[in-house]
Amino acid sequence: QTDLSARAARLNRPLLLVHGTADDNVLFENTLRLTEALQKEGRHFELMIYPGKAHGIAGKEAQRHVYQTITTFFDEKLRPRN
Repeated sequence: QTDLSARAARLNRPLLLVHGTADDNVLFENTLRLTEALQKEGRHFELMIYPGKAHGIAGKEAQRHVYQTITTFFDEKLRPRN
């Protein structure tokens, strides 16, 4: 098990967290711990939660939403500007 909250102060790039609340690979508690650590360090990040979804965010509607979320995040935060 990896606890990333100790590394929160080192975040220096845009971060998008995506979590399904029924994920049994990564416990929701871990995401909450990381978000708390990021907030304490004053780091900005985005968080998208999928209630009742497991690790793979299954389902046509949810998958469409998660991919749109990732694409928008990439376009707005990560795509190089000319």
